[in-house]
Amino acid sequence: MKKTVLSIIFSVFLFAGNMFVPQNSYFVNTKAAQKFYQLKSVELETQALINLTKKMLSNKKFRRLSYAKEIGKTRVNTSTLLSALLNFLQGQKAYSNTEFENNSKEAGILKLIEDVENDTLINLPQKAKDDILSSIQTSSFFVLANKTEKLLKNVNQDNIDDIIKNYVSLFNQYVNDLKQINSPLIQDFNPQIQNKLLKDYRIEAKGSIIRTFGVFKKYLNMNEKIYKE
Repeated sequence: MKKTVLSIIFSVFLFAGNMFVPQNSYFVNTKAAQKFYQLKSVELETQALINLTKKMLSNKKFRRLSYAKEIGKTRVNTSTLLSALLNFLQGQKAYSNTEFENNSKEAGILKLIEDVENDTLINLPQKAKDDILSSIQTSSFFVLANKTEKLLKNVNQDNIDDIIKNYVSLFNQYVNDLKQINSPLIQDFNPQIQNKLLKDYRIEAKGSIIRTFGVFKKYLNMNEKIYKE
């Protein structure tokens, strides 16, 4: 099996530093490639989580089975967590009667990541970008996401544990990948950032994006333990 472009990039990184190195007949800047990989990974993972979360919430059988499993055992049931998380990922519905109203269709974490990417100068050949995108789309994250989606189509008492376990695993990896994005909008929090998140992305955060995702992560992991009992 051929190595992915990313593994090749990292293998030459120790020798090349920030120099351009020839690889597969085109030149690759290793730092630019790593930055592109990180941003695109989080962008595509965000979209995948949005799609999977929507399908879980629209699956009445999943919601019924998970509620029955969790009733009286969780502080916040999984469906409630997923609803709040979905709003955070794709942006709350447009606010009304405030100076921060944003009626655009694109918002949330997905739009924020796209804007960070568009504002980041990444000098890479298109062939390198295509190879990195292919590597991301065939990574373990998307293999697990597709597997979970298939399980959801035939959700039952025997596989709901795996669905929850897989989703939490995906979310944990997503948060870890998001931490690698060096942007004040994600890592920091102050009144100026708070207003920008609300105005431009319809994200109502009471702490940094990373800290808020940490809260989701905490409760999702707590709920997962119930399915292991």
